Amino acid sequence: MKKNLKKITSLVLASGMALALVACGNGGSAAPATTAAAGDSEAKTEAPGDTGATGDTQAAAEGTDYTKGDSLVIKYCTATAENQPSGHYGRSLAARLDELTGGRIKVECYYNSEMGSNSELLEGLQLGTIEMTCMSAANLGGFCESLMLLDLPYLFSCGEAANEAMNGEVGREILDELEPSGFHGLGWVTGGTELWRLLTANKEIKVPSDLNGIKIRIMSNQIHEAFWNALGASPIPMAFSELYTALQNGTVDAQENPWGQIQGSKLYECQKYIMKTEHMFDFSPVVISKPFWDTLSAEDQALIQMVCDEIAEGERAYTDQLQFDAEKEATDYGCQVVELTPEEKQQWVDIGRGIYDKFADKIGQERIDKCLEISAKYE
Repeated sequence: MKKNLKKITSLVLASGMALALVACGNGGSAAPATTAAAGDSEAKTEAPGDTGATGDTQAAAEGTDYTKGDSLVIKYCTATAENQPSGHYGRSLAARLDELTGGRIKVECYYNSEMGSNSELLEGLQLGTIEMTCMSAANLGGFCESLMLLDLPYLFSCGEAANEAMNGEVGREILDELEPSGFHGLGWVTGGTELWRLLTANKEIKVPSDLNGIKIRIMSNQIHEAFWNALGASPIPMAFSELYTALQNGTVDAQENPWGQIQGSKLYECQKYIMKTEHMFDFSPVVISKPFWDTLSAEDQALIQMVCDEIAEGERAYTDQLQFDAEKEATDYGCQVVELTPEEKQQWVDIGRGIYDKFADKIGQERIDKCLEISAKYE
């Protein structure tokens, strides 16, 4: 089944890469194994490729003249590399908006924390000094308690369940709840089936008891901290930009991230084992500055939302393919991938779901139950 999925995602990826090559930067490649320089940041689109627009959105694009209106520049900033899902999304967004508006709406893309750390980017959105970003939902948990839902370990049984929940009512409600904090939610960057967070270390870890004494780098996030403490590890919050050096010098022994981040920052050079714990399915909300959003015409708001909806499927395919390619790169380097048996994984699931009660009041028990109900359909 995974081989068939690779074929499917490769077909979708081919068209997605065609548009990405012209979206941002100075002609740099969008191949998954390539990390662009941080300074290669301005979106320039002269001959956008096929964005895969179909159906109602294609008809809307053909029937409306989007070239008329005020000129806009949107600074799209991420802390990740250009080829990573959040970075690639910006390239696709830039290409499609440039194509539809004849250059009236420009998206300038900045990568690798060039415009600041995740917390600095969020502050910039609130102030209106930058316009748009995309980052892991965990970074926004302090602004919107509902987003903490996505940090609950083993909430989703598979990628299909995760996407059903977050592309439906649950996800839309959460995006709407970002508004009071100064962010307008436009959608999600995620995978179709493959964007799981994994554990890496220099020793093989199969069951939670193997984590005793292990110092693991985590994001600054209370659910992540509670989860790894419950497993028996010693979690250490740390900026992602500091992680590679910390693994090299032994400040931390382990870390957890999706394949793309493991490959993009070459963390596999510092870690011998990659455990498929698949403890969280990663979602990154696409958010735009509400102060900026409120200055846009209703027509431009509708256009930007339409394009975000339109490119989502191709981005999920790109992200899945990136995970496959990243795994191959890590194993070719010599890393050992560790698959957990159902019995071993159940130990992780039991401990992970055991912390839900601590956060149910903030997240909403009804919302948690809805996600578990969706997951159960796929088990």
